Amino acid sequence: MKKLLVISMVFVMTALCSSAMAQMKIALIDVQRCVTESDAGRKVQAEMRKMEQERTPQLKAKRDEIEKLQKDFLDKEKALSETAKNKLLEELQSKSAELDNALRQYNAEMQKKDVDSAKKIAQELESVIAAVAKADKYDLVLLSPAVAYAPSAVDITQKVIEQYNKQQPK
Repeated sequence: MKKLLVISMVFVMTALCSSAMAQMKIALIDVQRCVTESDAGRKVQAEMRKMEQERTPQLKAKRDEIEKLQKDFLDKEKALSETAKNKLLEELQSKSAELDNALRQYNAEMQKKDVDSAKKIAQELESVIAAVAKADKYDLVLLSPAVAYAPSAVDITQKVIEQYNKQQPK
């Protein structure tokens, strides 16, 4: 008798849960797309391109200097004394280390700017996502990369981007 009661309770609870789930309104959002396609995201990308354009000539000059030293070394190698060869090799190694450090520093700066900017925009997007979900009466908003399939009608990404762009100062 107890087993029958427990089984019927489980059946009733399952039926209630499935009917509640059937009435849920669910939306999807691609936060990465919001970050990259929003005005703020595009502004960050433009700033990063500008940083890259400013740094490229400096890094190229260092590379050119190293290549010139290498060429000089190869051209004069046979005529140079051991001391002169060692001095030139040390200079080459030093310049190469400088370039490596400059590249590492540059890459770290770019990566930090990218991560910090994306994090800031994602945090700002949270309130916009909540506002859009509330306005359109969605019960649940899922991240689209975590969903294998869903019709495009439930994707609110573009709507969130537009709303976020309206809120940003020009």
